[in-house]
Amino acid sequence: GPDAASEARPVADSNGFWASSWSPEGRLIGMKDGHLWLYTPDEAGARPSALVPTTAAETQPMWSPDGRWVAYTSDTTGRLEVHMRPFPGPGEAITVSTGGGSSPAWNPNGMELFYVEPGPARDRMMSVDVAAAGRPGSPRELFSIPDDELSFGPGVLTPYAVAPDGHRFYAVRQP
Repeated sequence: GPDAASEARPVADSNGFWASSWSPEGRLIGMKDGHLWLYTPDEAGARPSALVPTTAAETQPMWSPDGRWVAYTSDTTGRLEVHMRPFPGPGEAITVSTGGGSSPAWNPNGMELFYVEPGPARDRMMSVDVAAAGRPGSPRELFSIPDDELSFGPGVLTPYAVAPDGHRFYAVRQP
């Protein structure tokens, strides 16, 4: 938790900035106006700035455990899919999901990316091997969830957490 000497500091120009994930180097990634934005609070005079300007809607950014990749949800293909992009670059975004997807989250070991694939009656928790940087494997289903059971939709933030062992997930059950 915060120590007794810490104090709250406002984020400059932060209206509409939704913080999502911390990198190991202390960068914060989030969303603003439907796009991915970066913020480095320890830099003097820092303000949130666009990660890569694009016309697509982008949400749910999550840093990889080593801070070298950002996974996120985007509609650049015409439907929601999960992508990953190298940070700080160079390199283009890579589409990870194959049947639609949202809510990316990393296995803490950095070798696996999880996401939710929507279905007509059940959503599927998917796993992709990302051990070969920039060359994700084929998605495979881990388990499925009835549509109305868990809060697993494509909201602003990823609606579940991965346990430190990478084998369990925590989510909010629908009332």
